[in-house]
Amino acid sequence: GGIGGLTAAHALLRKNISMELYERASHFSPTVGAAVAISINGQIALASLGLTDSMSRILHPMSKWVILGEKNQLIANSEVLRELQKRHGFSLSGVLRADLVRMLAQPLTQAGMMHYNSEVVAVKQTGRTARVRLSNGTECEADLVIGADGINSTVAKVALGQASDEPIYSGENVFYGVIE
Repeated sequence: GGIGGLTAAHALLRKNISMELYERASHFSPTVGAAVAISINGQIALASLGLTDSMSRILHPMSKWVILGEKNQLIANSEVLRELQKRHGFSLSGVLRADLVRMLAQPLTQAGMMHYNSEVVAVKQTGRTARVRLSNGTECEADLVIGADGINSTVAKVALGQASDEPIYSGENVFYGVIE
């Protein structure tokens, strides 16, 4: 599940490709994660999946770009985000992660394509298809398996023959914004 898996599911459905989404959690918890920023290209991608109306209800567009130094001194103050909104119809926007996940998961759950309490524990290539085994013993067959199962990915272990690499600090930091 997660944002990547849910978005991939919407993209597949948009192309009339049948799919099932297996989520190890019993439900998506609305308190997991804080907020994220969605860039213009991310919003355009979500809009291309037919999610414009749903998105407009949860996004909080940012209109100013302000950069402060270590001692709170003003380094930059720009209206560039407001200009981007005028030009493209989208601007860098904040969204509560829980709202974004809920927006993506709800239609899949209602359509019966979302399966909670379904942790993938094994994937085995069998010729042109793959067999997926869940922690409850259920097995299913698929033409394609997409692993959006995080840093401890079962799918990555099968595909790579090893666990995913440990994360490495990139030197980048999170930035914060204030939304009404």
